[in-house]
Amino acid sequence: DKILRVKGLLKTSSSQTPLAIHGVQHVMHPPTPLPEGNEDRQSFLVFITKAVEQEAIVRSLETFMRCKVSL
Repeated sequence: DKILRVKGLLKTSSSQTPLAIHGVQHVMHPPTPLPEGNEDRQSFLVFITKAVEQEAIVRSLETFMRCKVSL
């Protein structure tokens, strides 16, 4: 309830161009590949929150990045 929006660009090994991501509260929309010519863009995320400390988001992302997911 406290994360109102998430937006960003993510470089992944599964796509030649960055993926645009966005979500509103509990709904994350499917990632959208950017058109050719955007390959040099860096990954970034923007969080719009209500009463959430930046450190809490950073810790959560760091924990997520350490996790190994197997499908």
